[in-house]
Amino acid sequence: MEIVRRASFGLFWMIVFLVGCAESTSEEKLQALEEKQKEYQARIDGISDEEARRTLTHLNDMSFWIERSELEQKVPPEQVEYEPSAFTILDDYENPRDMAEQWAAGLMLVNDVRSRPSETRVLSPFEYPFESRLEWRSVTLKDGTALSVVKRDPFADQTGLAPIVLWNSAFERLETRLERHRNLPPGQVPAQPAPVVRARGKLTLKVPESLPLLAFTTAEVGETREVAGWSFTLKQIDGHRARLIIGLPKDFDQENVDTVLDSMVVEASDESGRFLSRSGSSQGPEGREGSMLDVLDTLIEAAEAGKLDDQDMQERLVREQRNLLDEDHPELYYEVAFRGMVNRIQLRIPGLAKESVLTVPLDMTPVQFEVPDNLNGPKPFGVTARVYDHDAADWLLNQPLEARPDELASLITTTFSAGEDIGTPGFEVTDKVYFHFPERMSNRLVSTFERFDEVNALALLDESGKVLYEYDPADRDAPLKFTVDRVEYQPGRFDAPPARLRGEIDITLYTNINVSDYSIDALPEGYEMHGPVLFGPQAADNQVPDLVLAYDAEENYLKKITTVRHGFDEGWPRRAYHFYGMPEGFVFVSRGTGQKVPYAFQVSLQESE
Repeated sequence: MEIVRRASFGLFWMIVFLVGCAESTSEEKLQALEEKQKEYQARIDGISDEEARRTLTHLNDMSFWIERSELEQKVPPEQVEYEPSAFTILDDYENPRDMAEQWAAGLMLVNDVRSRPSETRVLSPFEYPFESRLEWRSVTLKDGTALSVVKRDPFADQTGLAPIVLWNSAFERLETRLERHRNLPPGQVPAQPAPVVRARGKLTLKVPESLPLLAFTTAEVGETREVAGWSFTLKQIDGHRARLIIGLPKDFDQENVDTVLDSMVVEASDESGRFLSRSGSSQGPEGREGSMLDVLDTLIEAAEAGKLDDQDMQERLVREQRNLLDEDHPELYYEVAFRGMVNRIQLRIPGLAKESVLTVPLDMTPVQFEVPDNLNGPKPFGVTARVYDHDAADWLLNQPLEARPDELASLITTTFSAGEDIGTPGFEVTDKVYFHFPERMSNRLVSTFERFDEVNALALLDESGKVLYEYDPADRDAPLKFTVDRVEYQPGRFDAPPARLRGEIDITLYTNINVSDYSIDALPEGYEMHGPVLFGPQAADNQVPDLVLAYDAEENYLKKITTVRHGFDEGWPRRAYHFYGMPEGFVFVSRGTGQKVPYAFQVSLQESE
C-alpha cells in the first residue's frame, strides 16, 4: 500500500490518497472546483503581506485538493482489488515485542555497485505495522572515506551540501554526494563515488503491549464502540465506502488526537472474507463538510484587512477549526474508500494502547544482490530473522493448479463498464469489457499479458445481431481495441448502439505444472547447500525451476530474500537462493510448456455476466 500524498491542516482535516485510486469522475464538478479555486487565489494575490500570501496560497492549493480527492473517492471502483491485512504478520510471533525484534534482526542494507554505487537502500523483512524510525549517523565508503549523514528535506535547498550522505526516508535509501550539484556539459556524467561498506545509526520501534480491535458489520450501522475515552460509531456503509464518527475526549489536545488518528488503521472485507485494497480516506469536523473553505475564507478576509500575518496564521487556523466543533461533544468524521463492496470493517488503534519503545543501535554492512566480480560461490547475508511465507504451502494444498481447457467457458467471467460522458467537446466515451481469469495457482507464474495471448476474432453487434465492426489489429484508429485483459470501444462511432461483443481469444494454460519436494539431504543433482543458501548448477533460465520455495524444521515456509546469479563469465550462471531462516527442505515448481486454448465468448454490453 503506497501512500503518495498526505496533507494535514493543523488538527482536523486530513487526506490519504493512494496510488491508482482515482476513478473517472464528473468533469463538470472538477471544473467548477478549479474555477472556484482561481477565485480564491485571485483574492490571495491581492494581499500585501508576502509571507501571509505564500501561506494562504499553499492552504488554498491543499483545500481544493482535498475537495477534489473527496469527490473522486465517491466513484465506485471498476474492479475489485484485495490486499492482506497489515496486522496478519502478528500471527507469526508470540507477541508484538517478538515481532519487533524479528523485524530489527531482518533489516538489511543493499547496494548495487554496478549501476547505482551512490545509493544504498534499506530492505525490510516485512512491513512494520506500527510506528518506526530509522536514523543514520555516519557511513564509510569502500575507499575509506568517512561521511556524516543528513536527512533529506524536500522543502529545503540542499544542493550545496557536499561531501555528504543524504538519508531519503521517503524512499528508504542513503544517497552519497561527494560534490556540490553543478550543471555538466552534454554527455558528461559526474564521477561515481565508492560504494558504502559500513553504516551506523539507530532504529526506534514503537511496540504496543496490546492492540485495541473494533469491528462492525453492515448489520451494525449506528452502533458505537468505546475505548479509552474515545467513541467510534459506524455511521454508514455505502457500497465501497464506510463512514465513522469519532467522538473525542472532552479534554483532548492536538498532539494526542494527531497521534491516535495517525496510528488508526481501518480495514474492510467483502462477503468473501478477503480484505479489500484501500483507495483513500478523509477526515474533518462532523457535519461540517466543506467547512475548510469557510476557514480559508475567514483567513483571507483577515489578511485583506491587514489583521493577519504569517506569524499568527497557524494559531488562527487552529482556533477557527476548534470553533467548528461542538464544545460538549466534539466529533470528527472519518471516511474510507475501498476497491470493492464493504461487508465488514475493523479498526486497529495502536495510539490508544500502552506501548514500549525498542531502540536498536545499527552498525551494518551492505550486501549485494547483483554480483559485480562474478564470484563463484555464494555469501550468506547473515540475517537471523524468522520470517514466513504463508502462500508457499498453497502449491501443495491447492488443486487443481491450473484451469482445464474444457472449463474456460464457465470459469472466465466478464465485467462490462460503461464510460461516462463528461460533456467535453471532442471527448469520446469509452466502454470497457474486462475478462477475469479464475483464481488458480498458475496465476503466480503467468502474467495477465501472457495469459490473454492473441485475438482470433472480435466483433461488435447491434441488438438485431447485425455486425457493426470486425476487429482489425492493423487499424490504429479502430473504434474497437483489445488491451491486455480488456476490450475498449467508443459506442458513439457506430450507427446503432452496440449490444453484444462476440469473439475468440487464445488463452495460455500451463496444464503440466510440476511440484517437487526435496530435503536438504537429498537435493537434485548439481544443487548444494552453502550454510543457509541453496546453490544451484550452471543452467539456462529455461532449465531451472520457475519457483523455489523453502521450509524449516517445523515445516514453516520461509520468506525468500532474493536469488543471486553467479559466474556470468564462465558460461551459464549459477543461482544462489537466499531465505530468511534456516531451510531444511525445498519445493521446486516448474510451469512447463504453455498451451494455447481458444476461448469463445458472447458478452452483453448492458450488464455484467
